[in-house]
Amino acid sequence: MILITGATGTIGGEVLRLLAVRGARIRAMTREPARLRFPDGALIDVVQADFERAESLHSAVAGVDSVFLLTAPGTTGSVAEHDLALIQTARAQGVRKVVKLSAIGGKADHADDLPSPRHRAGEQALAASGLTWSTLRPSSFASNTLSWADAIRAGDPVPNMTGTGARPRDNG
Repeated sequence: MILITGATGTIGGEVLRLLAVRGARIRAMTREPARLRFPDGALIDVVQADFERAESLHSAVAGVDSVFLLTAPGTTGSVAEHDLALIQTARAQGVRKVVKLSAIGGKADHADDLPSPRHRAGEQALAASGLTWSTLRPSSFASNTLSWADAIRAGDPVPNMTGTGARPRDNG
């Protein structure tokens, strides 16, 4: 059983869809189950949970082998607090593997070696957890460009979030 956090979001929803079409056993964690979308015929266990409610995390993680950990700032908690809450719960519940969606670093030198400051504590906690783990550090997603829509409509320049930094390119 694979728990997917952030299952109603852009990334979590796509991970859920890809695993569902492969026939994986999935549990989708969301605060709002009515917003969940998945392929017709997919057998997905849905659990209403929140990183800021420990008892709901225990229900979400119970019986799970692996977790796809996607966190975002909550109403009161930070990404680091959410990561730590899930990692501690996963460890206590016997989860074997966690894959954390992180982000590439914001430091100009050695950016590939450092996670974004927002994700650093979670990555460190995961590495020290004793679990089998992986982190994914994407530089950006095309869906993030939707925030540029108003500027484009107004004829304003599109924000350059990378300054003079280089972007990864396909070397294949």
